[in-house]
Parts: sequence; C-alpha cells; structure tokens
Amino acid sequence: MLERIIFGVFIGVCSVMFFTKELSFTENNRKIIVGFFALIIIAFVGPSSMFSAAYGVMAVGKIAVGYWLSSSLITQKST
Repeated sequence: MLERIIFGVFIGVCSVMFFTKELSFTENNRKIIVGFFALIIIAFVGPSSMFSAAYGVMAVGKIAVGYWLSSSLITQKST
C-alpha cells in the first residue's frame, strides 16, 4: 500500500512538471505525452477501483495531492 501512495504522488508531481512548465514540445509530442499520462493514470486507478470504489477514490486523491503539492511548491518558488 505504501508503494501505491508514493507512486500516486509521483504521478501528480510528474504531471505538474510536464503540463505547467513551458517546455519546448511540438504539438505532436504534447499529444503523445498526454496520451502516455492518460494510460498511466488509467492503469493506476483501474486496478484500485476493482477492489472497491473507495480505493479508486483514494487513488485519484493520491494523484491530486501530488499535483497540488508540486504546483504549490512551483508557484512559491517562482514568486
């Protein structure tokens, strides 16, 4: 269970790095990256939801916590 918490937060942190920073991606590369992240998130949330809806909600919450933590750190760092 601990590794799923760490991996969920890691997904959130990586999504902030790729989606909020202005990295030099072409439009085609951005579509590929978004598709890749969608597959990873579905692969993370799907098996958790198979056990029960509560585990699925917790999986989405882990990703949201990672996204919120890293986006708040990036905004504090830039000001």
